[in-house]
Amino acid sequence: MTRFYLGVAALLLCAFDAQAHHSAAAFDRTKVLTLNGEVKKFIWSNPHTWLHVTVPDGKGGTQDWELEARRST
Repeated sequence: MTRFYLGVAALLLCAFDAQAHHSAAAFDRTKVLTLNGEVKKFIWSNPHTWLHVTVPDGKGGTQDWELEARRST
C-alpha cells in the first residue's frame, strides 16, 4: 500500500512540473508587435505551432522571425 501512495505522489509531482513548462512569465503580453513579411514555414506540432517569417528590416535586408503560438490560458 505504501508503494501505491508513493506512486500517486510521484505522478502529482510530475503534473506540477508539466504545468510550469507553460509559464508565460518571460513574455510582455501588453506589447503589440506588427510584422509584415513572407511566411516561409508553418509547423503544427502538439502542443505548440511555429510560424517562420522573413521580414524586411528597413535597411535593405531581411530578418528571420520564429513565432511560437500556444493556447492562451
